Amino acid sequence: MKEKIQNFIKKVLEVNQVDIEVPTATSHGHYSTNVAMILAKGSPVKLASEYVEALLKGDKEKMFSRIEVAGPGFINFTLSSEYLYGELALFSKKRKVTAPDIGKGKLAIIEYSSPNIAKPMHVGHMRSTIIGDSINRIHKYLGYKTIRWNYVGDTGTQFGKLIAAYKLWGDKEKIEADPVNELVELYIRFHKELENNPELEDEGRREFAKLEKKDKTNLALWSWFSKVSLKEFKDIYKLLGVEFDIYKGESRFSGSQLQKFIKKLKAQKIAVSSQGALIINLDEFSLPPVLIRKADGSTIYFSRDLFLLKHRLKNYNPKKILIETGGEQALHFQQLQAVAKILGLDSAELTHIKHGLVLDKSGKKLSTREGGAVRLIDLVTKVLDEANKVVLEKNPEMDEEQRREIAKVVGIGALKYADLKENRNSDMVFDLDQMLSFSGNSGPYLQYSYARYMSIIEKVGELSGAKIEALVLEKEISIIKKIMDFTDVVLLCEKTYLTSYLASYLHELAKETNSYYENTRILDDEDDRRMKARALLLLQVSRVLEKGLDLMGVEVLKRI
Repeated sequence: MKEKIQNFIKKVLEVNQVDIEVPTATSHGHYSTNVAMILAKGSPVKLASEYVEALLKGDKEKMFSRIEVAGPGFINFTLSSEYLYGELALFSKKRKVTAPDIGKGKLAIIEYSSPNIAKPMHVGHMRSTIIGDSINRIHKYLGYKTIRWNYVGDTGTQFGKLIAAYKLWGDKEKIEADPVNELVELYIRFHKELENNPELEDEGRREFAKLEKKDKTNLALWSWFSKVSLKEFKDIYKLLGVEFDIYKGESRFSGSQLQKFIKKLKAQKIAVSSQGALIINLDEFSLPPVLIRKADGSTIYFSRDLFLLKHRLKNYNPKKILIETGGEQALHFQQLQAVAKILGLDSAELTHIKHGLVLDKSGKKLSTREGGAVRLIDLVTKVLDEANKVVLEKNPEMDEEQRREIAKVVGIGALKYADLKENRNSDMVFDLDQMLSFSGNSGPYLQYSYARYMSIIEKVGELSGAKIEALVLEKEISIIKKIMDFTDVVLLCEKTYLTSYLASYLHELAKETNSYYENTRILDDEDDRRMKARALLLLQVSRVLEKGLDLMGVEVLKRI
């Protein structure tokens, strides 16, 4: 709609640039532009008045019921009821909610979750997993071909320590039974033993060196640790309804090929020596220098990330590379973007999509009683248990199997929505009561709203013969306009990588529709064609809710 109005203004006024805003107050119309204020050499109000006259004459489609000057020279537009009826009729004929194909022919690599092998996924991985999945869904909906990439941490000196610990105290049967927890216990024990036996540190380094040299025993252990860890991760992803196209760890981008790459950077004098190590100076970007190789010749996370970037550009030719991680890695990605420019590895948009922390209700970082990170599986289990209690309270007569299935959809949806409704740059407060509430801005509220609309639509039955023109109430016109806003909101999410815009929109749509539903006769309307029109309006709202929630990875149900 914004683009359509922009094109209309450009054509009629013969101007090149027009900005369109959506006013917060409905009294200011549906859309607004400051074009007269930007272009006026004299009085903006006078020029705006001239523009309004031309625009009214040029509105051959009768798209607007009002075009008027406001304030110091704004031009406000109000869509006509007739135009909105036509848009609703077109929308109703489509079998699915469609979007502009802006990503056609473009590839986006979206990296998210990225846990570490041999360690449990914790609450810190939750936001990356949920936000990254939604960003992928939005891009795919807009026509992009996407690659969902899980860049797992599977290399580094910690693996030498883990291998050393396993050789000293490992029990294969215990690890097979509870892989990640047992591996973590071995790692913890290694560090405890270090206090009395400092020589273990050298043993860990030796085992890692053997691993890098492809020692068969160590390579087999590392492969086994990776396999059992990934299996556990995939179980959690399945529970969350999250999928990936590629699992590739850091180890794939280390070794001899990386060393050759670094040597080339040194030969080109892009990388320079500093106390035996190799660094790249970033003074021109007002950033600190970045280390790419340690004094002992070993590579680090940054050099592997740089080599990964080179690999992606060469082998996939993406339009975008989007990497979702915590905000604490902001400097790392600023340096990566800077080095990419130096090396000419900037053919794709490289964006760090960062997120804040997960806090408890007191505002402290969410942690266990012992102060450690909360395991993600424990957090999800807690949400599902509470969701089951909530569903039981609403439907005590429902059989247990059906109740638990509904509780899973409600619980996972509540968790995802609670995360995605927040501005990702802000911290998220983990509040189970608010998260699972069937009122307010929550996933269950939207799911329950959808179920209510579907129940009414089912009772009305066949909707052919609905008279859209019977929708004359101010609230009805407002809801039609809100439905038409969906695509613009999704495009805004794609532009800013902020899912909070979509969540706010869906909540406002449901809130306004629920107010309408509660105060308007629908099922007992004596006018059959108007009743069907109102049910048709609810159907279109429900379709938008379903698609919008799907873009957030949230399922809907016809009964809760």
